[in-house]
Amino acid sequence: MSNPYSSPEANLTDANMEWDQIQELNKLASGQRMVIYSILGYFLAIGVQQGYPILAGIFIFAALIMALFGTFRIASGLKIAIPLRIILFILMFMPLLNILTILWMSSSATKKLRAAGYTVGFLGAKDR
Repeated sequence: MSNPYSSPEANLTDANMEWDQIQELNKLASGQRMVIYSILGYFLAIGVQQGYPILAGIFIFAALIMALFGTFRIASGLKIAIPLRIILFILMFMPLLNILTILWMSSSATKKLRAAGYTVGFLGAKDR
């Protein structure tokens, strides 16, 4: 017979683990949106390059910064090893290879998010 006056006991480790997993997936989703917006920024820069070269440079710089932050968030969410993260950051500074790297990371993030039950659209998944 248990003590009716004892405080209730709950297993909080499962709840914290679930919360940590949701936070990790939200980080992954926001990183995916950032890299998708950086791809759009690259294409926008290509479109305005002939008429407004300074504006194109600003778009490319903004897209690079977004790609770097998005790469960091996706790499953290996918738990990519540190040496591979360094290679991914170096690839962000190489034209054409950066877009291919972004597409690969976005595809990997999409697979993990869909497996977790997120709805992934054209511009990425929304946070829960």
